[in-house]
Amino acid sequence: MKRRHFLTLASGNLVFASCFGGSPRTGALTYGDFDGVLIEPIATRFGSPDASAAVIEQLALQFRNGLRTAFGRQLKLIGTPGPRTLRVRALVSDGNPSGVLIHHANPEGRMQGAVGPALGTIAISSLSGEAFDAKGRRIAAIGAKALSSIPNLDPSTDWLVIRTFCETTAESLASKIPATPPVPSP
Repeated sequence: MKRRHFLTLASGNLVFASCFGGSPRTGALTYGDFDGVLIEPIATRFGSPDASAAVIEQLALQFRNGLRTAFGRQLKLIGTPGPRTLRVRALVSDGNPSGVLIHHANPEGRMQGAVGPALGTIAISSLSGEAFDAKGRRIAAIGAKALSSIPNLDPSTDWLVIRTFCETTAESLASKIPATPPVPSP
């Protein structure tokens, strides 16, 4: 089955949309329904000509690492999908749909200390993601989480704060999938 995915602007936020259907099936499946998780290459889309490619790649790296940690606590990380694989797809974007979509299979970054001039790119960035079952049905999603919402974000902000934001956003997505089936109420 051929998968087609596109980006859409909803409520002012750039989010993923899938041809497989509408709302997330949160609660329908649990981690127990899967035997592994595949974190797909992180997608980035920036239309701003001032966005730094190195900073974008650093953000992709931080978000990917956060997703690997968050989902890796529940499932084994795998490189090849199978019939019981949970797939995770993520986007780092400036919300400008005119940007080129790039997939980062192995993002690299070595930025540390104060963000300094990277602040311009960080301040316009947001993170979003989705989790799918092996048939391509979306089971969890988070809308765009703007890095500009980080309190006191300025050039002296440490990259550790950015990493923590990426990890927290990844945890938010991972927490939308229950660990075990809910117990029916009597």
